[in-house]
Amino acid sequence: MKYLKIITVLLFVLNSWFCKSPKSKDAVTTAPTEIEQEAITLSADKKTIKQGENTILAIDDNDIFNWFKTESGLCNKSNNDSENRNSFCYDSTVFLAKTSFVNIHPTKNKKYIAIEISSKEMLPDMVLGIYNRETKKINWLTNYYLGNKFISFSPNEDKFVYSNRCWEALCGLTIKDIGNYTTIKEINNPQYVDARSSNAIFNKWIDNNTINYTLKSHTIGSKEFTESI
Repeated sequence: MKYLKIITVLLFVLNSWFCKSPKSKDAVTTAPTEIEQEAITLSADKKTIKQGENTILAIDDNDIFNWFKTESGLCNKSNNDSENRNSFCYDSTVFLAKTSFVNIHPTKNKKYIAIEISSKEMLPDMVLGIYNRETKKINWLTNYYLGNKFISFSPNEDKFVYSNRCWEALCGLTIKDIGNYTTIKEINNPQYVDARSSNAIFNKWIDNNTINYTLKSHTIGSKEFTESI
């Protein structure tokens, strides 16, 4: 009888342990989900994009530095005509001091972050890109020019709209697919930008496939449009 009682107690302890262990497993699996929900923010100096204590992207990342050096136009021979500009183009420390993120726009699932970048070398010109956190690559959307501005993702976040191809403060709008970055629709974008006569102002998404915008002109005033994309 004594041994039976001991066996009964042991079985009770083992049963209690097995019942509790799934809870312990749940606690382990939910921890990363809680981390993923932390807000994505810009550092105070606007040099890094962070999530909690983790740095997602820094302004002196090689993709950013090399893009400015080779694609921005600031470092072309015709523009690289001073010691200061030469330092900016080839010294990452100088580049870091003069360049920063302007704004960031993360998707709700935090997979993509739309970024706006500007440099003291030429203000207030700006370049836009979409950073894919899975591939860790930036898909550049615009050249480095005045008037570029990321606006918003669609309600389902499978599309996005931004202002670009500006000419004398008159800009067009471009809507793209977030999956492959193909252009879904261009608004107020003639073949030659200097032929543009109005400014396209995005107002809102009506739904995931419908937008509302205004064309504003000095000669004909403003006209509002709602159309399917």
